[in-house]
Amino acid sequence: MHAFTRLRLLTAAAVPLLTMAAGAASLCVDPAGSHGCYKHIADAVAAAAPNDLIDVEAGVYAEEVTITKPLSLTGNAATIDAAGHSRGIFINGLDTPGLAGVHITGFVVQNANFEGVL
Repeated sequence: MHAFTRLRLLTAAAVPLLTMAAGAASLCVDPAGSHGCYKHIADAVAAAAPNDLIDVEAGVYAEEVTITKPLSLTGNAATIDAAGHSRGIFINGLDTPGLAGVHITGFVVQNANFEGVL
């Protein structure tokens, strides 16, 4: 019975993520910008519609990424090298409130002048 309760709670917690993904487009990023993918994460984020999914392939991306809409950003052993930038990833909730729907996973952020992720 205890295991069933955990499963039910896990399923209930996953519902918002499944709902967000319904109807969302999927974009991709790879260091070469090949196979219809973007070369820069920031370009994919700019092109994404709210609630889109962005899959970032392994590699090092020298950039700063600003997020102004709810979306999912998933790295597959991806590194953001933010050398020369204030931060690696900036979720701008000050100018665009309502960004509770931003999901980020699978990144290493290095060399930012201030915060890796803000």
